[in-house]
Amino acid sequence: MTQTSKNADGLQNTFDPYLTWAELTEYAGFAANSNPVAKNRDDSLFLVAVERLDKAITNPFPVSQASTFPVVGLRPSRAMPNVFIGNAGSKDKVRELAALSGHRTEFNMVRYRKDDSAASGVVKYALQPKLKNKVIAIIDYGCPFAHRQFLDFKKNHLASKVKYLWDQDAGHTVDVRADDSLEGIHWFPVDIFSYGRETTEPVISRLLSSCINEAGELDEDRVYEKSGYQTVDFPSSHGGCVMDLAAGQMNPRSGLEDAASEADIIFVQLPKSMVKDTTGGAMSVYILDALDYILSKCDSNPEIDQLVINLSYGATAGPHNGQTLIERAMDSFLDEARKKAPFRKIDIVLAAGNHHEANLHLRMKFDNNNKSQTLKWQVMPDDPTDSFVELWCDQEHCASFTVSLTSPSGKKIENVPFGGLGCYEAAGKTLASVIRPNDFTGNKEKHVALIALAPTHELAWGQAEQGVWSVTITKKGNASFDIDAWIERDDPMSWERGQPQSHFVSTSPHMTATELDVATEKELAELSLCYFGTNSKISNGKHTIVVGSYIAESLTLRDTGEAKDFELAPYSGAASEQFPDGSERTVWPDYVAPTDQSRAVSGIVVSGNRTGSWVRVSGTSFAAPQITRHLINLGTSGAIGMLKPGLDKKTTLSERRGKSAPRLI
Repeated sequence: MTQTSKNADGLQNTFDPYLTWAELTEYAGFAANSNPVAKNRDDSLFLVAVERLDKAITNPFPVSQASTFPVVGLRPSRAMPNVFIGNAGSKDKVRELAALSGHRTEFNMVRYRKDDSAASGVVKYALQPKLKNKVIAIIDYGCPFAHRQFLDFKKNHLASKVKYLWDQDAGHTVDVRADDSLEGIHWFPVDIFSYGRETTEPVISRLLSSCINEAGELDEDRVYEKSGYQTVDFPSSHGGCVMDLAAGQMNPRSGLEDAASEADIIFVQLPKSMVKDTTGGAMSVYILDALDYILSKCDSNPEIDQLVINLSYGATAGPHNGQTLIERAMDSFLDEARKKAPFRKIDIVLAAGNHHEANLHLRMKFDNNNKSQTLKWQVMPDDPTDSFVELWCDQEHCASFTVSLTSPSGKKIENVPFGGLGCYEAAGKTLASVIRPNDFTGNKEKHVALIALAPTHELAWGQAEQGVWSVTITKKGNASFDIDAWIERDDPMSWERGQPQSHFVSTSPHMTATELDVATEKELAELSLCYFGTNSKISNGKHTIVVGSYIAESLTLRDTGEAKDFELAPYSGAASEQFPDGSERTVWPDYVAPTDQSRAVSGIVVSGNRTGSWVRVSGTSFAAPQITRHLINLGTSGAIGMLKPGLDKKTTLSERRGKSAPRLI
């Protein structure tokens, strides 16, 4: 049954399609509404990033709307000055922002607890310690700052290498007192930003000194209990493992101290609602703010000669052309920071992603011989989150096709055109939708159509059918064009596991990474699934460094000691580059690092959340921090002499195992 939902009137024409889906489902898939109590949105935070697309507009809001959206409510981003960030205040205001002409709005909605005690208490800002010449900044989740690996033993008292920690979770409130005393104060409001809480090295060090047990040892459990920091109340955390590899006292790979051992650490902890968001849609606001925060701590300090920022998060859908807001923001951040402080080496290091063999990308070619094609989308049972497919094409062909969706039981949304909206509803809930915005300027080169499904879990807010859904694209007119289909990741970007990932069902035999390496271009062209474009959606920028994974025991060396050959980890994502003749080639990441010991032994050993514990981890998330550490140890910037493998000449996949291959450490 095809119908248009009344509560989305007009949205399909102008809004971010994810906002349209949120409106259709009454924001049911957001963390803010995961609990029935959250239906009262008075205590929800609507963070927005409003990009001014028309440079002629100097004010982000028309004068007529200034009273509705005061400029004081938003602030320009340091990373990208034409982007304004802040709390919109309500769902209605988000909608009005999204409808502004000449602007584009990304948003995230989270539920948080109001701190009523703040009104009568004294709120202090944290002491701001001075940073040393080398700084490692980590944007992640989980910071075990009391672990021995992150203590500064160069001082004559217990001190932390973590100089700044910003917990972005809006539900974690600051500490207040009725007087000016700092006793018992561990968390402070974050200057400039309207959410989250901050602590700094002087506060952490005082806390550490107060948690020495009778044996004279630091009681790490007591530290986290006393400070109310429960994020690391588990054997390991994603952020802790990343921080160990990037900045631990002992290099986990060599067991020795190095330059990174002495580097100061800035840690921005992403909110749990974001790392559990399977769409990646909440990333832009939080990462833009994280970059602003990091720069604010380093900007005025001329003694800092090197800053390396590690971001081991990502998502899978998107245009994969470097034009997402966060990719352009990171490029702008690096450009501006390098111009402003040319003496300072600065880099952003990203993970390539772990979805090379996950069957999440498919490319279709349409011409007069291929006028209609159907994708088979396997949606897994007991999935508690929404599922999404994005269809991307060149802007000039956005009106050249219609999209239909068929459920496993045969229910249909048929022939949704450019600018249209098709929905399937049951029991008053929207369970599936095809969204075709015709005025969403989210990408200057590409157009997106979104296919969205409700969860399949019986206890979720709605229950879509599990099984194989069919997405049919039908060509109109005589134009020839390509459409790329990407499934958004459905496994949580957190330390949790077990969430089912949907995928495309291929009619072609599956090829392993090893088989792909020796496959001919003709064989690759005949595959219905694509192994290029399997990298993270935020790793296609111009200036960021992208890191993949290889298997440690596969490495062989030449007599000169240089790498001769190695085997990429089968999950390590690959980007794509289109050459002038229109052909695609898999593009290696800029660097690779070992994250599996061998084919038989998965993962590498790093520290757990408590001193003396260890855990084995695998994935490109843990390759990136090895390169972060490597850059600090070399004292050089990846931007100097950095080779973008595969962009200098046409090469086959097998040739890329030679001199065009990524650099190893």
